[in-house]
Amino acid sequence: MTEQPPKGGERMVAWALAALLAFAGTYAMALYGWHDAGRD
Repeated sequence: MTEQPPKGGERMVAWALAALLAFAGTYAMALYGWHDAGRD
């Protein structure tokens, strides 16, 4: 397989990874925030 994937596909993958990272970061921050609020 020497054919290169279409640029559109690569861009979609990049967007998906970025969205996943952003979602994970927000979820983690919210989780830690709730933990801190409950501990106080």
